Amino acid sequence: MKKVILPLWNTYYFFTTYANIDNFQPQENSDLKSFSRSNPLDQWIVSELTTLVKDVETGFEEYRLAEAARPIVSFMDNLTNWYIRRSRKRFWKSESDTDKQEAYETLYHVLTTLCKVASPFMPFVTEHIYQNMT
Repeated sequence: MKKVILPLWNTYYFFTTYANIDNFQPQENSDLKSFSRSNPLDQWIVSELTTLVKDVETGFEEYRLAEAARPIVSFMDNLTNWYIRRSRKRFWKSESDTDKQEAYETLYHVLTTLCKVASPFMPFVTEHIYQNMT
């Protein structure tokens, strides 16, 4: 609860608060393959997300559920204590520029993908977040 669910909910709340203020609309293809990320923090968190997906898939394929769940805890720590804290000013900018748009697109992608990955462990919370975001 303390290490995953509350930080996930707080990240979702942070994102939706500022996205609603700025009338953010995600791109049609939210996979970010065509979306360039010039900020190193965006590149880093997407890389961490890719590693998370791979680690959770490996844990499930080997039917080691504890090993599949463990990377989610460390990813949430990276997301909240590194990415969100270091990127807050990007979301708080008064003008809407490319950097702000990239921050929104990246966090949107991270949250929706994280909900898919974590859904076997906490289906109701992730479903609620995913449905409200998409």
